[in-house]
Amino acid sequence: MKLNFLKAKVPFSVYIIVFVLILLAGILNLIFNKPSSFIDYKDSAIKECIKECNKAIVVGTILTDGPCLSEEIVEGWACDVAHKPNIDLIDNNPNNQCKLYNKKNIPHLVTVTQNCTLISTK
Repeated sequence: MKLNFLKAKVPFSVYIIVFVLILLAGILNLIFNKPSSFIDYKDSAIKECIKECNKAIVVGTILTDGPCLSEEIVEGWACDVAHKPNIDLIDNNPNNQCKLYNKKNIPHLVTVTQNCTLISTK
């Protein structure tokens, strides 16, 4: 007994539909799996924030108040100084924090100590 269905011709339109579906899947993958700025710029943000902190020390900026060093050190990242452990009166004072981060205009934050060591990234 021969299997005649194996020799059946596939209509050209099926090839077109399969091609379009594969193309659409690729486009959707690019759109929805795009890396976030957290991943893209995290390492740069940390390095630049530490560098900015060291510059502030060299020029004599007082860091004990926990100032915001940069509202946007790299794309999507602010740079702030805080204490470790946290001193609520200073570190939670909005005057000492990055305003764009608090207003949610900048999504991510690098926090360093007064000695320019990394505390956290968020």
